[in-house]
Amino acid sequence: MKLYLSSPRAFNSTFHNAHGQAIYKSRTSSSAFGRTTTVSRIIRNEVLSDYSMRDIFGHLAQIEWKPFASSILRLHGREMRTRSFFRKEGWGICGRDRVFAAPDGRQYRWKLGTAIPELREHDDRQTLVARFNPGGKSSFFSSQMPSLEILPIGEHNADTILVSLIYIDKLREDD
Repeated sequence: MKLYLSSPRAFNSTFHNAHGQAIYKSRTSSSAFGRTTTVSRIIRNEVLSDYSMRDIFGHLAQIEWKPFASSILRLHGREMRTRSFFRKEGWGICGRDRVFAAPDGRQYRWKLGTAIPELREHDDRQTLVARFNPGGKSSFFSSQMPSLEILPIGEHNADTILVSLIYIDKLREDD
C-alpha cells in the first residue's frame, strides 16, 4: 500500500492512494495551550446513495504535543504518554530511533538515522515493514511527492504505522 501526502509534513496532510482517493487526514491545530494533531480515517460510505461522492471520515487518533513533558497519545481507545508507547533506542543523525508495540503484539522500530525513515520489525531479522519518503527533488527536472509505503507484511497495522509516522515526523521537524 502506497499513500501519497498532500504536503511534506505528515502531521498536517491528507494521505491518498494512487487513484487520488483520500484514506487518512491529519490536522494539527495550535492554541494557547499547545498543539494537537487529530488523525482521521475514511469510513466506507454505504449509507449514502451511489450518486454521492462525499467522503466521510471517522476519528482514529489524537496527539497532544507537550513541549516540556511527554506528549499524550490517544489511539485504539487508549490514552497513554508517548514515552510509554515509544521507547528510545540507538542514535542517528535525525534523533534516536523509536520502538513501539503494535496491536498484533509485535515490536517495530522506526530507524530515524537516514533521510528516508524506515520501519522494521524489532527482532533478529529486522524485516522492512514501511518507509517514509519525505519527497523533494529527485533530479534536476523532477520532484517526488512525499509518500508512505507500507509493505504487505505491515498492512494489517496500517493505522498504527500511520500514527507512529506522524509522531516521528514531528520529532524530526523539531530537531
